[in-house]
Amino acid sequence: MYDLTAVRTAIDLLHVPWRVRIVRAQALPKDVSPLLRVAAGDRKVLRWISEKTDRSKDVIQDAADFYIEQILMAPDADSYRVLGARPEASMADLRRNMAWLVRLSHPDVDRKGKYTMLAMRVTSAWENLKTPDRRAAYDELRKSACRARRVESRHSNAADVAAPAIDRGHKIKSSRAGPPSKNGRNGANVLQRILRFLLPRARHKSF
Repeated sequence: MYDLTAVRTAIDLLHVPWRVRIVRAQALPKDVSPLLRVAAGDRKVLRWISEKTDRSKDVIQDAADFYIEQILMAPDADSYRVLGARPEASMADLRRNMAWLVRLSHPDVDRKGKYTMLAMRVTSAWENLKTPDRRAAYDELRKSACRARRVESRHSNAADVAAPAIDRGHKIKSSRAGPPSKNGRNGANVLQRILRFLLPRARHKSF
């Protein structure tokens, strides 16, 4: 009936929440809609997933809520991710996910008001992608942003490499300066002997 990859990922995250940062950096599973349906109150899908995964309905419900909150609605999530889809998703899939997310934020479903801000993000994401022209323009912006991040990353890496090289150059220069030379120490010793030889004579002549 459904691909359970997203469901299993969500259950894992619920029990190992420190992996959120790792999952945020990964592409979404192919089909996130089962989680959206569960979160929006689809009892039939919830029961089916519970039977297939041998997990309680409460665990699955909590996992779906946690996944949507932490992965789809991450602060840096783009419009595709907010709608629970990959960039290659069809318009039908985007529209379907948008509908489930809007339902999730409806007061009849979200009685505690925890998804109030979700509705605004979902609406904004849908506005970016709802027509071929808007989607094409948004895709171009995404590509430009990705290129800019790659350039910034290269510059940052170059700076990280250059800093140790500069430090090494400074150490080499310092080591070349080295400790005082043996000749320098000998010169000081000779000067001291000359002064000891002359000073007694100077005192003798003064009398």
